[in-house]
Amino acid sequence: MFFLSILVSLAMLNAIPPTGWLQDVVPFETVEQCNAVIPSKIVEMEYYIHNTFRGMGEILEYKCMTEPDWIQHNVDLGHKIPEGFKPKTNL
Repeated sequence: MFFLSILVSLAMLNAIPPTGWLQDVVPFETVEQCNAVIPSKIVEMEYYIHNTFRGMGEILEYKCMTEPDWIQHNVDLGHKIPEGFKPKTNL
């Protein structure tokens, strides 16, 4: 399963680490299906990030990835997996 993911910078909020990947909840069977929705979701994602972080967040990248890849990307950026984390898919 692939999910639309966005790399968000919260550097203006002095977040540590300053970047992290957020993942949508809608799964896709193939990366091609996921990539096909990116153009139609850009405005929605930008609106969501703007409102959620009061204009202090910036989307740096859009990418379709599996949940294990998403988790690993965030760990590589310095994030810890929250205690009690429940994956959307079977890892």
